[in-house]
Amino acid sequence: MANSTADSSFTTSGLENELSGYKAISGSAIFSAIMGGLSALMFVDWKFIFVPLLAIFFGATALRRINRYADIYTGQKIAQAGIGLAVIFTLVSVTTGYAFKIKLNNEVTAYAKNLEQVLQTGSANEMLFLKIPTSQRGDLTPDKAAAERITTAPESKVQHENEMKPLNEIVAVRSLPGAKLEFMGVEAAGYDLLTPYAFALYSVTAPAAPHVHKEGDDHDHHEESSNEPKYLMVEIKGEKTAGKFNWYASQIQFPYKRGTAQIKAAPVDDGHGHAH
Repeated sequence: MANSTADSSFTTSGLENELSGYKAISGSAIFSAIMGGLSALMFVDWKFIFVPLLAIFFGATALRRINRYADIYTGQKIAQAGIGLAVIFTLVSVTTGYAFKIKLNNEVTAYAKNLEQVLQTGSANEMLFLKIPTSQRGDLTPDKAAAERITTAPESKVQHENEMKPLNEIVAVRSLPGAKLEFMGVEAAGYDLLTPYAFALYSVTAPAAPHVHKEGDDHDHHEESSNEPKYLMVEIKGEKTAGKFNWYASQIQFPYKRGTAQIKAAPVDDGHGHAH
C-alpha cells in the first residue's frame, strides 16, 4: 500500500509539473507568419501592401504579449519570422517594382516617339492598324485590315465608323496650314495585372482660321485668336512574345482631356485574327 500511494503521489506531481510548464503558442504570432508568407503578393500588385502591414502589426503584438506573459505564451521565433518575411518581401518587391517601372517608361517612351511619325503623316487606316496586336496582324496591311473590319453586319459598320471618327479628325486638324503634332510625354504607366500599359500624350496645335469681319457682326475676339493646343492620347499595351513585349496602340482618343485616361479592356480575338 505504501508503494502504491507513493507511485500515485509521484504521478500526480509529475503531471502538475508538466502542465505548469506548458505554454500556448501565440495566435498573433501564427497569424503574423501566415501574413508574412502571403506578403509575396506584393510582387503581383502593390495594392496588397496591407498584407505585410498586418504581418508586422500582429508580429509586434505577439512579441509584446510573449514578453509580458512569458510563463503563458510562446512563439517568439514564429512572430519574428512573420515580421522578417513581410519586411523582405516588401523591400524586394518595391525595389524590383521601381526597376521594372523605369524599364517600362523607357520602352513605352521609345515606342510613343516612333508613333509620332505615323500620327504626323500616316493615313487614318495606318493609325487604325496600330490598334491591332502584333500577334493578330499576320499578312494584313492597313488598307486590308480596314476593309476586313467592314462586314455586312450593320453593327460592324457602325463600330468601324466610330473608330475612324477620331482618326479622321486627327488627319483633318494636322492638315491645316501651320498645324503641328508633337509627343509630350508619358502621362502614366504601370501594370494591369501582368499586362504593361501606358498613356502617351501628344499636343496638336493649329493656328486659328482668319476671320473676315463684317460691319455690324457680333463676334468673339478671344475665340478668333485662340490657338491653344488640343490633346491626343494613345493607350499603349504590351503583348509578351518570345520573352519580350511587342507594343501596340490599344486605343486612340482625340480630342482628349488630360488626366482622364482609363485602361481599356484587352481586345478579344474572334478566332480569325480580328480584335473587337
